Amino acid sequence: MDKEIKEVNEIKEINCNVSNCVYNKDSKKCMAGHIEVGTNNANSKDETRCSTFKSASSESCCNNKTF
Repeated sequence: MDKEIKEVNEIKEINCNVSNCVYNKDSKKCMAGHIEVGTNNANSKDETRCSTFKSASSESCCNNKTF
């Protein structure tokens, strides 16, 4: 594991392949205004998750939304 952590002020682009999320554009980019990543005390990437995820199938208000 890389122990060096660089501080970054802003992430310009978030790549995402979760095609059934309302914030996913063209099945490759996250267009959410902000993201929240959890959980507490993760020791590997498999123990994290995107808490901003909203299912496109359950968000009928946003299915045709242009980002």
